[in-house]
Amino acid sequence: MPRKSKLWERVARGEGDSGKSLFVSELGQVNLDGLKILHHGLDTVRQLYTCVLKPFVLEDIKRINDEHTGELLELAGELWLVGSGGKSGYRYRLQNSDLGLIIFVKSNYVDSINFGGHIKIECSPHWIDTRSPDVMDRELWAFAGLLGDNVEPSGCAVHICCDVQGWEPGNDFLDRIVTRARRITHHRSNVAAYMDTGEVATVFGRSESYLMGSPTSVQFALYRKDVQVRKLDKMDYWSEVWSRLRDDNMGLIYDKDKPVWRLEFRYHQNVVGQFADGHASQLEYGFTIERRRNWESISGLSKHLYGLWCYALDVFRLEVSARGYGSYVDPVWQLLRDDIKFSDHDGTFLYRRVYKTPGVDNERNLMLAVGNLISCYARNRYDAGFAFKCLKKSGIYADLYNYMAARAYQRHEPFRERDVFLYVQRSLSERMLRGVAV
Repeated sequence: MPRKSKLWERVARGEGDSGKSLFVSELGQVNLDGLKILHHGLDTVRQLYTCVLKPFVLEDIKRINDEHTGELLELAGELWLVGSGGKSGYRYRLQNSDLGLIIFVKSNYVDSINFGGHIKIECSPHWIDTRSPDVMDRELWAFAGLLGDNVEPSGCAVHICCDVQGWEPGNDFLDRIVTRARRITHHRSNVAAYMDTGEVATVFGRSESYLMGSPTSVQFALYRKDVQVRKLDKMDYWSEVWSRLRDDNMGLIYDKDKPVWRLEFRYHQNVVGQFADGHASQLEYGFTIERRRNWESISGLSKHLYGLWCYALDVFRLEVSARGYGSYVDPVWQLLRDDIKFSDHDGTFLYRRVYKTPGVDNERNLMLAVGNLISCYARNRYDAGFAFKCLKKSGIYADLYNYMAARAYQRHEPFRERDVFLYVQRSLSERMLRGVAV
């Protein structure tokens, strides 16, 4: 977490306090011995794939959806309920809640006979719970392979969560949150206060649910998990999850009579792509094919969960301050950053997003420069391989790569470095055939 606010000194209260639950600063001291972390990890995974859909499978799905006979689709030895994709951006939905998966099939933006982003698989907590990231990756890829050919992962969205007892947000919680969210909607009983200056922060019910940020960016949800699971009739499952942890005397940490609060940070796949760009910018050859590959599947993204967790704690940072002493990170936020660990962690680089707007105010200049260079290469009768090498040394290759990649992702199409080479090859041939290179 960047040191935008000061941190507390952590002090052990005795020999048995290995977690150092006493926080000391100029503001005084805070004892967090009563705060218990019951569970943390992935709550939701949305894995996207590009492929060419298998016609006979798509025909079966379409027939079952159109006939409304109640027929179920058999896939990978499991039965699936077929329905409309609704507002998901996909034509069809295959649902198996017992297994814990929903598969969206056939993008509304790409023809079924074309290669494109035709598959999205949403994974529930109980499906995720029993699988490692590598196992999840293999199984999801296998499901996608039954629906399409030439399947490639093309993005991954995740919800990272933590369930705690012994702490709850106070009445001044929203006042102490430092965030970029600028649109605030506050609901309590029949009274609603509304402010619109950008993004979103919402409070529902009796201050039992907070939601901040946009769904297409990083979103923070804080809510009573015990209340939610009772309404969904999932208490048996979550009670078992929360009861797994024991204290030093093998006693239960979870108290069924106390509220459970969940902190949940939701990362859209586009934001994950921005982190991939930030990672790439720290590499010597950041614009190569490997730039996104390690971030597009859950097995690769799992190595960055701790970095994303810490980043979100800073984007939505709870602070405490006093006149004359400045601002400190709230001790609870500091404990969540220090004490929550993830099994897979790549700590080799700084987590930052790269906000790219390829083509905005620069598209015309970029493509004019590329076009002029290719015209010069054609006039000098360079072959495609040599022209491509020259373009990579021109100083504008990274901008061209990023521009073409962004355009491809907007069209839900795959993109690889070879596509830039094919563009150069095609442009050279066109100039020679038109006679402009004479």
